[in-house]
Amino acid sequence: MLRQHFPVEPVARDGSTEPHSRYGIRYLAGASGLWIEANWPWMRARFLAHPFRTHGPAVYGDPDPMLELPKLRFAVFQEFLELARQAAPNEVGAWVMYRPDTGEQRLVVPEQVATPDSVDYRRPQPEPGEFAVWDIHSHGDDRAFFSAIDNGDDFADVKIALVVGHVGEARPSMVSRLVVRDCFCPLQEGLS
Repeated sequence: MLRQHFPVEPVARDGSTEPHSRYGIRYLAGASGLWIEANWPWMRARFLAHPFRTHGPAVYGDPDPMLELPKLRFAVFQEFLELARQAAPNEVGAWVMYRPDTGEQRLVVPEQVATPDSVDYRRPQPEPGEFAVWDIHSHGDDRAFFSAIDNGDDFADVKIALVVGHVGEARPSMVSRLVVRDCFCPLQEGLS
């Protein structure tokens, strides 16, 4: 049962691995540490999750890093930013649903309880063929950063987390990361 939920594959010395044949997550034991590989209909990622303090066994190699993510549409981001500006000084949260077959994205604003320092909301149910990809919340007039509460909320999820701060300014601040289980991979969020 553990192997089914936490599959671990060794990385050959030349960096090759058996192809990931199904959707989900697996770990790769490499020379530099434990890598995580995620394969979903909306993304593919492979990155070093837990580095060794010293070089690992010489029999292992390291795989090539990989990151294939959709880009958040600028119009959807603008829709969220307008919502955040209206809610300020309170925070606001939303999700962006993504349909990989068409590239369609839509903003969903669930019921929430918000103050200038926090927002509590839940993941909405996607429609068939959709995935809840971007979890976005604002920090009102404060800077964008991931708080300890955000770290706890994001733990064990698979999504792109985005925080938008300084919402009243012409150039708001943003931080973004790919969340895969217990691993946070910082991103430079791209808008299309």
